[in-house]
Amino acid sequence: MYDVIGIGVPVTDIFVIDADTASFTLQDPDFKRSYIGLATGSKAQVKMLVRTGGSSANTCAALAKLGLRTGYFGLLGTGHYSDLLSKDLMERGVDVSRVLRLPGFEPGTSMIVSTIGGNRDRAILTDYGSGMHLDEEHFKHFMGFLIDTKWLDITSVKPQSANALHSFLKQINAMPEHPKVFFAPSGSMIGPAADIVMKIMSFVDVLTLNDAEALALTETDRLEDALRELRKTRVPSIFITRGGEGIMHLAGDQVHTVSAYPLAPSEVVNTTGAGDTVAAFFIEGLLKEMSIEDILLRAGAAGALKIANSSIGAKEGIPVESELSDYVNANKDKVTLRSFTLS
Repeated sequence: MYDVIGIGVPVTDIFVIDADTASFTLQDPDFKRSYIGLATGSKAQVKMLVRTGGSSANTCAALAKLGLRTGYFGLLGTGHYSDLLSKDLMERGVDVSRVLRLPGFEPGTSMIVSTIGGNRDRAILTDYGSGMHLDEEHFKHFMGFLIDTKWLDITSVKPQSANALHSFLKQINAMPEHPKVFFAPSGSMIGPAADIVMKIMSFVDVLTLNDAEALALTETDRLEDALRELRKTRVPSIFITRGGEGIMHLAGDQVHTVSAYPLAPSEVVNTTGAGDTVAAFFIEGLLKEMSIEDILLRAGAAGALKIANSSIGAKEGIPVESELSDYVNANKDKVTLRSFTLS
């Protein structure tokens, strides 16, 4: 039996870094947000690096690094990038024997364009390629594989596949024994498919969102209101990642929070994949039945170590156990754990 099987859209990440002109980065008048812009017809000299990505693929790679048995299910195409994605996961210890290949299709691709000064501030352009075509027949064909696990880690499938995912989860939920479901829908799924996301949540054990996704899903303007709406879904456990504000956990009426580990602006160098790393440590903590306080401390530390690591790539810079434990022990007095009851 697997510890975790991931379901998602594997993509090739192409990082565009080191733009040679300051005009590459624009600043809005109130200095709250920077923008990436290129004049039409211009050409900028940059450096490009090819890495592998895909949220659930990143999380599974992190879990495999932690010594857990992981598998992955998704759709690839044919050609060099599909081979790269499959080989990379396999070399990281993830079972990819059930990943399907669609002849004539290209795999998903993301272009990650950074502002000057590293990969801290970036914009991502994504073509989901073959991952757009996951359907109900694919789930049926690999049902035996997909239920042979303790947890399913499901990230954003595309709106075209959301109904197939809902049908699959409804089917396995009727089984006497079935895996628990960890669900991490992104804004790109919530926006066009919020209704089906809410239906999927009927079969979810753990939901994780960032604060913007929580607001979008609940159609609220304040996080406190979003928490109240999320409580109505009856998802047993909900994690909300808040970037520099830390992490929040909701279970029924009980809320636990941990503040972010303090990092200087110069230490924040690579945010791509940080959320997937944090999700991996949520799942690891749940598998090992840790207390929610320990899960929050470890997941927050993992995120801090990931974004402070200068290695480019969503799967690079994931901390090992000894590194994480040392960091938590050295820095846990710098963060604040808090709990309260949601009114």
